[in-house]
Amino acid sequence: MNQEWRLHAACRGTDPAMWDSPTYRSGADTRREVAAARVAMAYCATCPVWADCDDGALRRPPVGVIRAGRAYDGEGQPSKDCERCGEPILTRNRASARFCSVNCKNLTHYHAAQRERIAA
Repeated sequence: MNQEWRLHAACRGTDPAMWDSPTYRSGADTRREVAAARVAMAYCATCPVWADCDDGALRRPPVGVIRAGRAYDGEGQPSKDCERCGEPILTRNRASARFCSVNCKNLTHYHAAQRERIAA
């Protein structure tokens, strides 16, 4: 497969660490890592060769990095979307993750409790 498209990628010349998929743990580090991952994904959103990058990722899934706007976990599985807002869930260990943030999780549970109160 011809890799010449990489010369035109929006991410060319950026810090490789920027493309690490963030781990999912509590604390300030996670917030910084997720914010950095969202910046990386913004590069993907404007990339002129996104389709080529995505094609390469689908052919040979990357492990633990962000590629073509998706975060891949430690097993090469692409990120799922948050059940509440649709944003990608940025975590390496996301097998049971359903939400992109604690805020989305709390809001989902809050609204479910409100619906139960109304129904009662």
